[in-house]
This record gives sequence, C-alpha cells and structure tokens, in this order.
Amino acid sequence: MIARLVAPREGAWIETRFPVVVSIPNDVAPREGAWIETILNYIN
Repeated sequence: MIARLVAPREGAWIETRFPVVVSIPNDVAPREGAWIETILNYIN
C-alpha cells in the first residue's frame, strides 16, 4: 500500500513511457517503495 502511495508519479511515468506494458509498474514500484521506506526510516 505504501509503495503505491510513494511511487504513483514514477509508476505513471513508466506507464506513460511504456503504455503497452502495464505490469512493469507493479513489478518496479514495490522495490522503489521499499527503498524509499528504508531511506526514510534511516533518516527518522
């Protein structure tokens, strides 16, 4: 859920660049979301 809230812009950007491949954002967003969560937890 957090990944979808954190990376909607990136997911939309990927969908805009590759509208034919719809499954890519679902595969990429979790990793980036977890990475962002790790950084935020480290900062906090």
